[in-house]
Amino acid sequence: PTHSFKGDLMIEKGKWSGGLGFNYQSEINSIDTAFVSSPISFFVPGVDSAMKDGITGFFRQNLRLAYQPLPVLQFTLILDNLSNQLYMIRPADLGPPRSIRFQISYTFQ
Repeated sequence: PTHSFKGDLMIEKGKWSGGLGFNYQSEINSIDTAFVSSPISFFVPGVDSAMKDGITGFFRQNLRLAYQPLPVLQFTLILDNLSNQLYMIRPADLGPPRSIRFQISYTFQ
């Protein structure tokens, strides 16, 4: 890709915090011929059509909300790939679809 950009904004208020992360990548301009010719194209089909469909360029967003009731304990809800966009970071490597995770963090002292 010619351009890429990552950013993250976070707000904290008392025991709550929230954040928005984003990742931009322009389309991949060219790939090695090996990815679109035999034998690799037989075992990993669709790289050429993915390039033509433009899924190598993307703007992906993530959202998180956290609550910290104690200094050693935190609960976090994370939404990854909010728009559920189909994207490819590099040839033959599709990014994961939208996911929702719940995380509990405890710090031993």
